[in-house]
Amino acid sequence: MALFPLPGGDNSSPHLTVSPASASSLSGAEHPGDFMRLLEAAGTPLTRPPAAGDPTVIQDTHGTTVIAVKFKGGVINIGDRRATAGNYIMYDRAEKIVPVSDHMLLGISGSYARALEVIKYLRTAFKYYSRSQLQEMSLEGQLNEITRVMQQNVAMAMSGIGGFIPIVSAWDRARQEGRIFFFDGLGARFETPEYASAGSGSERIRGVFEYIVKTKGRFSDMPRSPRSAMPWHYWRSRRTSTRRRAAR
Repeated sequence: MALFPLPGGDNSSPHLTVSPASASSLSGAEHPGDFMRLLEAAGTPLTRPPAAGDPTVIQDTHGTTVIAVKFKGGVINIGDRRATAGNYIMYDRAEKIVPVSDHMLLGISGSYARALEVIKYLRTAFKYYSRSQLQEMSLEGQLNEITRVMQQNVAMAMSGIGGFIPIVSAWDRARQEGRIFFFDGLGARFETPEYASAGSGSERIRGVFEYIVKTKGRFSDMPRSPRSAMPWHYWRSRRTSTRRRAAR
């Protein structure tokens, strides 16, 4: 990119144009149909990775894995207390299961600071609606507001900081049941009938949960007891019974 005066016009202020060299380097022939590679060739900060040891690089603090599991009578939300930055544990008392309304919990994974700002906004928006309309916002309206916030956060997520993936657990008063929703980075919403996980360990957790559902039955059919609904309690009790049989 270069600054050139426009020929035959008012040249008191420069105008942004593209030089022939830069135009050829950014030609679509070199990057056919790949917009992200075109941005990388232009050297935009949006896609350019930070240099190693750059003191201006912001180390984003991240919340790690959060889990939501449905059982008879509601939804159990689980999360560790650690917020990490790279290979450092920045804080080990982080609240990652946070209420946003009387009937909704938000599990945080990803950028901890950005997620807390979003939660503050959602709380204010939901409270303002209930006070101005004299009724609580519907579950569908609350989910749509979360989707809108996620879509507005795409630019920060693509810049490498500010990206987060929430898990929403809500009590549906119309159906009288707990429901679990999860989102992708662009704000697309999905509902899961049994469980959801997000964060660094989510892939392994989903694999274990899928195995338990196929071999032991649905979590939503388990009794109304948090202890009996926890899958790791199943693994612990199974390991204990195996040891007892071996001892006999």
